[in-house]
Amino acid sequence: HGKGKISTTAFSVPYLSLDHWLKRLEHFQILYKHPQERFSSSEVVVYFEDPDGMGIELIFNDSDNREPITNGSVQSEYALRGIHHVELWLESYELTAALLTEQLNHKLISESSGRLRFGVENSPGKFVDLLGMPNSLKGLEGRGMVHHVAFSTSDEIKLIGLKENLLSYGIAPTGVRDRNYFKSIYFNEPGGILFEIATENPGFAVDEDP
Repeated sequence: HGKGKISTTAFSVPYLSLDHWLKRLEHFQILYKHPQERFSSSEVVVYFEDPDGMGIELIFNDSDNREPITNGSVQSEYALRGIHHVELWLESYELTAALLTEQLNHKLISESSGRLRFGVENSPGKFVDLLGMPNSLKGLEGRGMVHHVAFSTSDEIKLIGLKENLLSYGIAPTGVRDRNYFKSIYFNEPGGILFEIATENPGFAVDEDP
């Protein structure tokens, strides 16, 4: 299956909050890499790791209109807007790119320096970045890794349709599994990374107030 792994989880933050976050990381003595521009300076990226070695990025951008997420410790104008993208490291990305575009309704959004960005639309929170990393170590289950990537679909009818399409494409998904809050299928994409497709319904409000 190659050396597929989910290397980094990236969070979206406002472009003008860069100085705030650098000071915050320094205050909490979190080591980070010097900010880097990505995709012709439309994004500025700050990379650091959690205590288990899991890669985390803050993506400073002006294109995220989602409501801020804060418990009060970070002012709303600086706060996270949600996940920006997930980053997949692959031996080679051609087959995974074909799966995303031919079966999972994604399109190529941007390409730069060996990074291909796909999305169902050009919007933070809906991006999957593919990197060809043939010399990286194979991803193993354990601390410091992400177990799988989950994609959303509207209902079980759409889910079953996607499952049938995957079967005809040569992918072997699981049966539909009832997770109480949603129903889903799982399968390994060509690079070996575990993908899930889950329904939006019935949702997490079935047993408690939203």
